[in-house]
Formats: sequence, structure tokens, C-alpha cells
Amino acid sequence: MSVDYYIPPPRKYLSLWRGEILAPDYRAHTIRAIVDLIAERRGLKPSEILSRSRRRPVVYARQEVMYVARSIRRDDGTPRYSYPDIGRRLGGFDHTTVLHGVAGHCKRHNLGHPDDA
Repeated sequence: MSVDYYIPPPRKYLSLWRGEILAPDYRAHTIRAIVDLIAERRGLKPSEILSRSRRRPVVYARQEVMYVARSIRRDDGTPRYSYPDIGRRLGGFDHTTVLHGVAGHCKRHNLGHPDDA
């Protein structure tokens, strides 16, 4: 399974509940680092998030990863990861699955959609 080059995550660098990425170097974060952080926060294994499991806790964690990955922007304001790219890196999901996951996470947590910014 292809994922970004792994960078070990520092323990206090992201605030994800409101979708705000607070680290000064957040643009360097890879999807794998985001998966590791959210898996740790939710008490899951990273391999569970990267699996095809449809258990609710795993799906919600995977959708949070999708939301955070889509929220990361380049310097010019465009998303760093496209929907197809996020789906591929999370185990081969279709871009519409990622779009649905991002929308579901936004609705569950009363957040604005990252593409509306």
C-alpha cells in the first residue's frame, strides 16, 4: 500500500477537532502522519484506518483523516491533496467516497467544508 514518506509526528502539533491545523510546519505533514495521529487519538491502529473496515469508529476516524488532508493548503491556497489522491493513499478509495467522507465529517462536527475557504 502506497503512502507518503513517513515523518514521526510530534505529540503536540495539531488541533483537529475544529479543523484548524496549528503547527507552523503543517504543510510538511504527510497523510501517513495524519493517520498515525488520529489513530492514536481515537485508540485505533493505523492499519485499521488504512483498511476497508466499515466499523463506525474506523469509518469516522478515516473520514477525519480525509477532512484534515483536504484542509492542508499549499502556499497559493490550493489543496495539497486532491480527492483521488487522498483515496489512493488511504487504501484505494474512490474520489466520491472521499468527498462523501469529508462532507460527513463536516456535518457531524458542524464544520465548514474545506473547499469553501
